[in-house]
Amino acid sequence: MLRQLVRTALISVPLLWVAHAGDTTAIVLKGVPGLQDKAVKAQVIKKLESIGYENVNASENIHDAYEKKYHEKTLDALHFFTVTNEKAMRSLLLANPKFGAFAPFNLLVYKSQKEDTTWMGTLTPKAMLGIIGETDPDRSAAFTKMHGALATLIDTAMKPTKTQTYTYTKIPKNSLVEMVKTFPKPKDLDSFIEDFQEQYEETFEADHFIIAGYMDFKEAYSDANLDFDRYDAYWIYSICHFVFSNSIFNRGLPQAGVFAPCTVYLYIEKGTNTLHIGMATLDNWIPMTGVKDPKKIAAMKAMTQSVVAVFKKLGFVKEGAAAATPATTKAAAATVAVATAPRGEPYKIGTPTKNTPTYLSADFAPLEAVKQKLTDSGFSILSTQPILKGETVLTITNPALKATHSFLSALNVVVNDTAHEVRLQNPDYLGRALLGKHFKPGMFDPTLQALQKALGTLYASKDSMGTSDLPGYHFMMGMPYVGDTLTIASGSDLAARAKGNKTVAYTLPLPDGSTLVGHLLSKRTAKYLKKLGVTHNACMLPYTTLIHGDKAEALDPKYYLALSLPQLSMGEFMKIATVPDAIIKELKKAY
Repeated sequence: MLRQLVRTALISVPLLWVAHAGDTTAIVLKGVPGLQDKAVKAQVIKKLESIGYENVNASENIHDAYEKKYHEKTLDALHFFTVTNEKAMRSLLLANPKFGAFAPFNLLVYKSQKEDTTWMGTLTPKAMLGIIGETDPDRSAAFTKMHGALATLIDTAMKPTKTQTYTYTKIPKNSLVEMVKTFPKPKDLDSFIEDFQEQYEETFEADHFIIAGYMDFKEAYSDANLDFDRYDAYWIYSICHFVFSNSIFNRGLPQAGVFAPCTVYLYIEKGTNTLHIGMATLDNWIPMTGVKDPKKIAAMKAMTQSVVAVFKKLGFVKEGAAAATPATTKAAAATVAVATAPRGEPYKIGTPTKNTPTYLSADFAPLEAVKQKLTDSGFSILSTQPILKGETVLTITNPALKATHSFLSALNVVVNDTAHEVRLQNPDYLGRALLGKHFKPGMFDPTLQALQKALGTLYASKDSMGTSDLPGYHFMMGMPYVGDTLTIASGSDLAARAKGNKTVAYTLPLPDGSTLVGHLLSKRTAKYLKKLGVTHNACMLPYTTLIHGDKAEALDPKYYLALSLPQLSMGEFMKIATVPDAIIKELKKAY
């Protein structure tokens, strides 16, 4: 029998679980008075590394997104932190690939408007082990110990005063869905995986799912020189469905967020041509979350079937069944085209306007001609990089840019052979946003005049923002500001480390002793430009870090991407939910 929620106040005595014989605890949530989500982020999330954990993906301020999209608000806070202990998970994944269902798992943080308590917690390790059917005592003990470290951190850092638990009596029969797809052995496995991942993401997105996270365990262990030879490939996706999640978490069942986002694990065992896929089903939510509403129960069961249907579209079948023919999605065809942008009015240098264009464009000229003209106009070319097919980005600087000692010490110019256009970042736009009190109107007029001399008439892009909005810009409540920079690396030899890395496009020493570093993103990460249909804005890249003393810092990608794509809607931003964390990881690798 499904047990009701049991709440027990913690004072200075051990917690007493109130449950019938045979009941098992599925969820443990710890509570602290008031709205404490910022404290949780500062005291728990930022300290995960100290206990061997990694925050794979942070889906923050979901409550604001619900309110903005659906005009509903029942929560003052809702955050999903997808976390894992990479080191501890290696032996478990080698022994049993089903651990991938919870290799990263969700640390839920929420506050309902109905009570003055912030709750945080996870599924219990026993519930996770039950869902994947793991019974080996040594592996179970190791998995439980790993989770104990997180529970201790929460107790120590937040000193919760309340606990709520949810119990269950039985694991559903279909607690885990597992399917396989046999493929012809490719000449290049990496290319096969890259193509498949693109199809996977497009197929899920065509069915209105959001790719909320991604992690490549095979790559991570290879980078760390750790054995993971059972597999030729092993990676996970975190997925969610926004309409469904609003109907559950925002309508009376926020505790079900311990299951979200759902983790889909995929792997290829060494030397085989079979791709395995698996996921803990949403049927597990029914006995473990206290849900009673028949409509919500039906929705959970239906969502399991929706995920299985997408697996089938991708060509997966139950092991032993006949191979299926994967469907071709409309999304796949849609992302092939190269985006072009309508040209605005000629840009009037030095003339104040209500809106400032994000980019400027000029008539097309061949790459070498553009390089020569820029050099003749006083610019130094730092790098020449083929960011996308047919789109080469030149990174340039001059004394005025370098004198800012900032992320604006260099500009990117894309020569787009396909769209037949030259396009560049507008220093006036970036200056107003990035330089704060150091920005002075007209300070980049000589630079703009030099660009116009080199490239011809400059035209304003349709991408723009209110001029007065740029200095304090942030995408929405809870999103970062320009000052919320991220420390990417520390050390006395950061510039040397960056200069020797193959993913670094350039290093630029600045007059104040700092160094600007341009980073190339992987194909997988950079394809967000295609996903959003904004390939014409490839001059957003390379991404930059700024080395000051013994620290390398970066603009938070959630800020920089939103600033660089001001027409981005909430729905479009959700499409690239994995990109900010992917960028941060790649920047860290460079050091």
